[in-house]
Amino acid sequence: MSKINFIHVPKTGGTYFHHCVLRHNKQKIKDLGHAFCYQAAAYNWKTWIQSTKYQKRLNKWTDLPVFQFNKDELYHTIVRNPFELFYSYYSYQGNDGSKGWGNVNEIHSFHTFNDFVEFYLSENTWHLPVLKKSLFAMIKDRHNNFIINDYIKYDRNNFQSKIISYCNRNDLKFKQSNDHRDLNTNKDTDYYKKHYRRQYTDNQVQRLSDLWQDDLKYFNYSF
Repeated sequence: MSKINFIHVPKTGGTYFHHCVLRHNKQKIKDLGHAFCYQAAAYNWKTWIQSTKYQKRLNKWTDLPVFQFNKDELYHTIVRNPFELFYSYYSYQGNDGSKGWGNVNEIHSFHTFNDFVEFYLSENTWHLPVLKKSLFAMIKDRHNNFIINDYIKYDRNNFQSKIISYCNRNDLKFKQSNDHRDLNTNKDTDYYKKHYRRQYTDNQVQRLSDLWQDDLKYFNYSF
């Protein structure tokens, strides 16, 4: 069997997957984390001190992890409806003090989701520029071609069953995590109180649909 590499697309339930699958199958599947197969940089990227404290890196660009793509190996991931993912991206509040995933809201001084969306759609530089073309940039090459061989579709209602099915077809062990935080239910509560579709204007939906049309088609998603 070819080696399996897992790429963690942000805000797709990857932490839960790590605790239930990756930590129990280290000989069969490698966790690449938030990595790219080409060079990519983020602005004010967070660093960890003693695994517990958050340090802001002001006015600094940081190169993110890069892996060497090997066509003879397998690359797997978890994906999520981009519109749902994007709202979770904004509303996330991290235990490390970050506001929005990657501290995006503090970096760009966002106070509303509308500001977040309009800035993303503008010509302004995003804190992780490659994500302005696709929220799935981590599972693509520099020419915008997908490199994955298998994926799980995030669905809050039956996510666990989808992971178990994935493990069965890849001969991997599954062990339930008892940490409810793995599904981000403690910090992403606003998402569950207000359905993400209500947060977008019709005009924003159309512009984002145009921008993400390849991704929406590839994974059969729509608003």
